[in-house]
Amino acid sequence: MTFEIDDSTVFVLGNGPSLKAISFEKLTGVASIGMNAAYRYWRKIDWRPTYYACLDEIVGLSHKSEIASLIAEGRIKKFLLRQNLIEALNAEGMSEKVCNFDELRKSEDVLKTPSVTTGSGAACWASVLGYRKVVIAGVDLNYVEIVDGAHKLEGAELEIQHQNENPNCFFKDYQQPGDRYNIPNTRPDLHLNAWREAAWLLDSKQVQAVNVNIDSEVKCFPYVQLHELMIGKAKLHPAREPLTEYTVAGLAKLAYKLKAEKDWFVTERKKLLLDLGKKKGELAWYQEQIAMYQEQNAILMKQRSLIRQIASRLKAEWSRRNR
Repeated sequence: MTFEIDDSTVFVLGNGPSLKAISFEKLTGVASIGMNAAYRYWRKIDWRPTYYACLDEIVGLSHKSEIASLIAEGRIKKFLLRQNLIEALNAEGMSEKVCNFDELRKSEDVLKTPSVTTGSGAACWASVLGYRKVVIAGVDLNYVEIVDGAHKLEGAELEIQHQNENPNCFFKDYQQPGDRYNIPNTRPDLHLNAWREAAWLLDSKQVQAVNVNIDSEVKCFPYVQLHELMIGKAKLHPAREPLTEYTVAGLAKLAYKLKAEKDWFVTERKKLLLDLGKKKGELAWYQEQIAMYQEQNAILMKQRSLIRQIASRLKAEWSRRNR
């Protein structure tokens, strides 16, 4: 099987070191989603992506003025931003180009992932924008959690105080003194699980997503070689982590997030916990998540059919494993 770029294709550009392999000039005429502080590099080469995303609430506020400038200059079609940043942007936040992620995910199933990261959220947004093919580049996930020059603030928040070499990014001055951001993984494997959830949701929407970095920690997407893709048809290599290997954990969280009604949800919760082997270590976490998700019941009533599908897949998977 092969994969090729066409009008239904969008590149999702992470900011990991592997993005150095991308020639931005060759992306001219191809839809792309860029994110976070990569605008510093785009300005150096006089290039802009088709779309922009920033879903970290700390990062968004830290780069508020520069994001406002990107909106005002008019070279990017749409921006996917969080509610707190949109409010802080004032006039620019009212632009018709700005999409409110927190409002959009209330009506778009593909955005209702338990884990929210800019990269995985941007890939799911591609489906909302109408793209049927997604090329993931620069998503490495081999993070150094606290880089040299970063100072820990309250909670998971960090601030760059001295600019040193940043091993997490594809250009050296991606982060600069004064930048604030969250520790990449505010809970274990946050980004990895977010991409796993995105892989399942994109597949459920019949969106074909591929990764061009064979060394990426994200192994749940098929792989294609970048140089083959940029000159024509690329051979499609199977994902190294099939969906069935992580749906038990990932879709359990999604089931809780997308519950339809309280009585049914409580019953299914007990069944799923039993199917998951009554893992004592996870029980307290699930109970905490349930308490949080119950506040969102009113907007999730339409998800009953999807949750039943998830429960069925989980039951079938556990039956297979326990034979």
